[in-house]
Amino acid sequence: MHGGGPKVLGAVERALDLTPGATALTRRSLSGRGNLSSVSVLDVLDATMGDPPPAGTSGVVAAMGPGFAVELVLLRW
Repeated sequence: MHGGGPKVLGAVERALDLTPGATALTRRSLSGRGNLSSVSVLDVLDATMGDPPPAGTSGVVAAMGPGFAVELVLLRW
């Protein structure tokens, strides 16, 4: 996910009732590299591919832009 910053990530976690680890790679990317804008989702996807989920697992790539812009992609590993 590219959410822009920790405050937005926290709001998304609460709104979607996500587990604490659901955005861990996003938070790691944000703290280690800063806000990479739209490239953030590729950085997190690269980190995910280092230890991919089991085959058949579903996932979502999400990026939030200015205003109300949100892009979502449903994945299956």
